[in-house]
Amino acid sequence: MAQYCRYCAFCINGDVPYCTDHEMELSESAIKRVNRCPDFVLSELGDVDSGRRYTPRHHAPSRAKDRDAEQLDFSSILSESTVSHTFN
Repeated sequence: MAQYCRYCAFCINGDVPYCTDHEMELSESAIKRVNRCPDFVLSELGDVDSGRRYTPRHHAPSRAKDRDAEQLDFSSILSESTVSHTFN
């Protein structure tokens, strides 16, 4: 799960966003960035600005490369001895 300060229970928004656990003011851009805060607690109230609840993104499954598909080598098929056509 990606952690954002804006979804943390310790983040409050007054004049500026404020972290009550670390007792520091945060910038608007800081609360929107992904972080790895060890004290993060998901807020049941949602985003401090809009109140929207956190919904993780569902990424499309990555396509596995086809390991059987290789570059074909036509040099053995189209050698100079087999190709005797000349165009004028």
